[in-house]
Amino acid sequence: MRKLTKLKHLYVEDSLRLKSKGIGRLTSLQKLDVFHLNGYKGADNEGTLKLQDLKNLNQLEGSLSIAHLESVEDASEGVKACLSEKHLLHLELDFVCRKACDKWGREEGTGQNDREILNGLQPHGDLETLSIRHCQLATSPCPNWILSLRNLTNLELQIFRNCELLSGPFGRLPSLESLKFHRMEKVKKVGVEFLGIDERELQSSSSSSSSLILFPKLKSLQFEGMQMWEQWDGVGGDFQNNITIMPSLSLLRFFLCGELGTLPDFLRKTPLQTMIIGVMSTLRFRIKDKTSEEWAKISHVPDIRLSYDRRIELPDVAI
Repeated sequence: MRKLTKLKHLYVEDSLRLKSKGIGRLTSLQKLDVFHLNGYKGADNEGTLKLQDLKNLNQLEGSLSIAHLESVEDASEGVKACLSEKHLLHLELDFVCRKACDKWGREEGTGQNDREILNGLQPHGDLETLSIRHCQLATSPCPNWILSLRNLTNLELQIFRNCELLSGPFGRLPSLESLKFHRMEKVKKVGVEFLGIDERELQSSSSSSSSLILFPKLKSLQFEGMQMWEQWDGVGGDFQNNITIMPSLSLLRFFLCGELGTLPDFLRKTPLQTMIIGVMSTLRFRIKDKTSEEWAKISHVPDIRLSYDRRIELPDVAI
């Protein structure tokens, strides 16, 4: 492969055991679907890929998936990939193997280097879609460069099994239109830290004459597989007066969030059009009571669907 120096497109999704030694010399490469770290190890380690093999592939553009990040031994290696020099619009970062690999999932107690690895993989500022999977971070699941992505419209964080606190500057992302969380399995409570503000900012906003807008363009918000999640708090008291939250929200979906029983007050003021509650016992029961506080928060929503089917058709949300 190292001799194909003029090769522009390479697709290896179903060939993850391909011997790919020398891929770093394909400096004309513009399209690469999957970069699978350590996807093949022969007797002489031929084909073993490292993040630094991406360094000189600065013609890459469009979409890229990097898989098996848990195999990175040197946490500082992420910086060597130089992703910020590649005009990628869609990026997927997965810490485990893809479908052609023998291993699925991650062992408990691993992931000590996950944050440093993520922080080193800063992409180009024009990135529009970001997906991070199988990360072991317990708090602040966002990398430290997330706010540099001014054009980011879609963000998915999936299978963060150690995550206990859903904190991050999510509400500060100016172009974010779709946000999905999947299997943040240890989260029990979501509060103002999810909005991207802290108590100090709440205090200052209450006395300020200017209004703070959080999630200004968010249209779709989905939570799935968060079975320990019990409480979702918003912004209480007088702090709500100068803060606008999710003024463009159209779709809110829950699936397999069986313990969730409370919703934030700010939902009352959103233009929410569709709310889907699937396989959720506590909240389903409470909103069926039309005199309940939870019902009052969403009574303005014209389309409320209670379904046990994960495959329920989602409404079209222009993103």
